[in-house]
Amino acid sequence: RRLAEAAWERRARLLQLRYTVVRLETEHEHVVQWFSRVGEPNLAAALPGGNLQECESAMESLMGLAVDAREYQHVNTRLVRQAQQLNLPRGENEEPDMDMQTAHKALVERFATSEKYIWEFIDRIESRRRCLQASIIFF
Repeated sequence: RRLAEAAWERRARLLQLRYTVVRLETEHEHVVQWFSRVGEPNLAAALPGGNLQECESAMESLMGLAVDAREYQHVNTRLVRQAQQLNLPRGENEEPDMDMQTAHKALVERFATSEKYIWEFIDRIESRRRCLQASIIFF
């Protein structure tokens, strides 16, 4: 009976772990989609215009984009931390679930790659901000 209870407890822990991984992946996908559907197009559109009003409008749009990008960066950082803190079964009596270990490793790697991309995106926003600032000063 104890063996059956231990097996059920292990299954329950694995199911909870799988649920957590799926939840993290879903949140991460939301972050990635924001950058591809909103962030990149808005950054590409924030260009210096032919007059002061267009440049100021682009700057205002860019500053809003920067705020949103930082919020998504914070979400991604939280996801990275949560993924790294997941406790995979590693006890003496618990054999590792290879599918879970592989999924966890891939998840952490994807989150780390996204983190690098997000920092590069924020750097590009800052570069565009300097360009727009120079255009505003010019006008």
